Amino acid sequence: MLRAVVIAAKRRHPRAQIELPVRLRWLTPFGYRFETSQTIDASRTGLLLTLPEDCEPGSRVWVTMPFDPDGTVTQPETPARVVRTELLSAARYRVALEFESAANPSPRAVGRERRSGARVCLALPVTVRPEHAPWPEETMTTDISDGGLRFETARIYSAGDSLLITMKHGDHARLGEMPARVVRIEAVKGGFEQRAAVRWIHPPESQD
Repeated sequence: MLRAVVIAAKRRHPRAQIELPVRLRWLTPFGYRFETSQTIDASRTGLLLTLPEDCEPGSRVWVTMPFDPDGTVTQPETPARVVRTELLSAARYRVALEFESAANPSPRAVGRERRSGARVCLALPVTVRPEHAPWPEETMTTDISDGGLRFETARIYSAGDSLLITMKHGDHARLGEMPARVVRIEAVKGGFEQRAAVRWIHPPESQD
């Protein structure tokens, strides 16, 4: 049974004390790491939970809430940032997360990209590798369109780089590695990573 009590605090959005199962995904040098926990409280802009280890403020995570470990369908993930941590005990930290707003996308450089379709803000796991490199990078998209997508990365890419991208969801899953070209690199405000915008070299819908 959910316990919800609105906290009287001077905030833009009221917090509610609510216990929900939550899963966090974040990137490490060795790929994805997952951690499950329960929320302490939540609001429209973020949540508070406990974790067994500290997280560096500014770190990017992807949140699934409420998380169903027995779910048979892909559960949506919301990008967020670690904004505050507090040591509770030798093996427990209280961690505050702030959701990234999709209402203010990064400005697009005029003349650098001709988008063939509307963007949809969607966080999905993908693997990315340069055309002639054997080792792919695991990362997450920030948005997708018919003509391409954007993803966050700790690697160094440049406009014009040729990449091979694999998506394991929807109609794209049957296509394997899809060729794409980097059209823009964006700095991520408050983060340590970059955001790469790519355009499909052969639009997926044209492949059989």
